[in-house]
This record gives sequence, C-alpha cells and structure tokens, in this order.
Amino acid sequence: QAFYEEVVDNLDRRGSYEGEKQLRCAQGHPVWVQLQGTLIDADNGPRSSLWTFVDISKRKRAEEDMQRNLQREKELNQLKSRFVSMTSHEFRTPLAGILSSVELIRHYSDRLPPNELAELFEQVEDSVERMTRMLDNILLIGRADAQGLKFRPSRIDLEALCRELAEEVTRSRNGGDGRPTLRIDFANAAGEHWMDPTLLRHILGNLLSNAFKYSPSGGEVRFEVRIAGGVVHFEVADQGIGIPLEDQEKLFETFHRASNVGNISGTGLGLAIVKQSVDLHGGRITLDSAPGRGSCFKVDIPIGNEQASE
Repeated sequence: QAFYEEVVDNLDRRGSYEGEKQLRCAQGHPVWVQLQGTLIDADNGPRSSLWTFVDISKRKRAEEDMQRNLQREKELNQLKSRFVSMTSHEFRTPLAGILSSVELIRHYSDRLPPNELAELFEQVEDSVERMTRMLDNILLIGRADAQGLKFRPSRIDLEALCRELAEEVTRSRNGGDGRPTLRIDFANAAGEHWMDPTLLRHILGNLLSNAFKYSPSGGEVRFEVRIAGGVVHFEVADQGIGIPLEDQEKLFETFHRASNVGNISGTGLGLAIVKQSVDLHGGRITLDSAPGRGSCFKVDIPIGNEQASE
C-alpha cells in the first residue's frame, strides 16, 4: 500500500516514477529490479501507465560485495592503527624502565646497597618478562588467525591446574597494599578430565590476571569451578572498575580495550585469546558487568573424552 501511494503521488505530480525495489518472484525468491513507469493520458477513458522492469540483482550483489570489501579494509586499517598504538605505548614503558635501571647500575653500582641493586635487576627482569608476554600473545593471536592454534586435549588433574594458576596470580599480585585478595571454591573439581591444559591456561590465566589488574581499589576476586551435567563451569568475578555496556560487544575483538581503563597497562589481546580458546573447546563465555560494579566472566566447557577426541 505504501509503495502504491508513493507511485501514484509521483505519477500525479511528475507524470513518471523511477526507482529500485526488491520484489518477490512468483517462485518465491527475492529479486532486485529497476522499475520505471510513465503516465499515459488517454483521450477517452481512464488514465493508465506504462512500466518497464529491469533485473539488477547481479549489480546489487556486486555492490554488496564491494561494500563488504570496503568494510573489511576499513576494519583492517583500524586494526593496524590499534596495533601500532598498542605496541608503541606498551613496549616503550618497559623499555624506558630497563634503560633507567641500566643507567643507574652503570653509574652507581659501586655505591648502591645490595638490596637496591637487586631491586634494579628485578625491575629489568620484570620488564623483559612483560615484553615477552606481550610478544607471546601477539604470536598466539597470529597463529589463531592462521588456524595455527590447535585443540590438543589430554587427561589432566583439573583442580591441581586451577590451584596452580591461582598460586601464580596471587604470588605477584596479592598482598596487604590495597590489592584484591583471591577466594577460591573448587567444590567438586577433583579428578582427571579430558581437556586442553594449554588452552585452559590461556582462558583462566588471562581472566584471573585481568580481575586483579582492573581491581586497583582492592576488594575480592572470586574464582569458582564446579562440574554439573558433563560441563565444567568456571567463574571469575571481581569488584573492580567494571566494563561499560557500549564496550562489551567488542570486548573479545583483537586490540580492543574498554574506554574506562585509563592508564592501566594492557594490550587488548588477552580476552581475544580467551574467546578463541573457549571456542576451540566448544564452550561459551558470558559476561555480567557495569562500571563501578565489577565484572563476572562465566565460562562453560563440555567435558570431552579420549575416545571422542581420537
């Protein structure tokens, strides 16, 4: 009806109509047509109009392909820009720290107390480890994009792996200086299960590290693992800065970081690795978060078996 009214209005005002519409053939499939109508005034009898229809479906498909390619090119350019911005900032900071420490050691090593000298060496080591982790993440993302990230399950002690990860993250981040404490609950995670330990380390290590990193005001980080109905349910929750709703849709994209992270260091690679590792397990990840209310990541991974994997 709306199309009819548009046509009649044009014929009345200009005596013609021209446009492009997607119509449906008698066979049921849609087709794009260019249609043109011209008003014919009859000497005797009612007015009529003459119409031509031209199938432009191929042209429309070509235009859509071009638009998709342009969008892909735009996204690639944005990705390159984010990568350059991330690397220039995230690598410059530890490099500046290394340079500063080396300068102090070079000029004052004979006058520095042993504990201060050891602290400088430790700062250099920490900076090198930080850059190494960033490079590892970049290489890991590259392998995943090239289908080089593999799912290699084996029989693992799930509870032991989770406790080891909890110990690793609290060893360097926990303490009485306002940083969060970790509460764990591995209610029924005991026993061996057929999962990929490397991918699990990527998933849980990144989630736990982020929970501590984005909880600058302290509070508590909760790490829970439970098994029900053939599925392992992991939950990592914090009371930190939270994630704005507008950022959550793109949170698992490469190099994307939430708009409220401020000067907290990060590459935007961790959650992209988490998502790909969860997908390779055939699982799913969900998020519940809001600014100032913390974040809760839930990961559900089906428990495989050796026979199915073979």
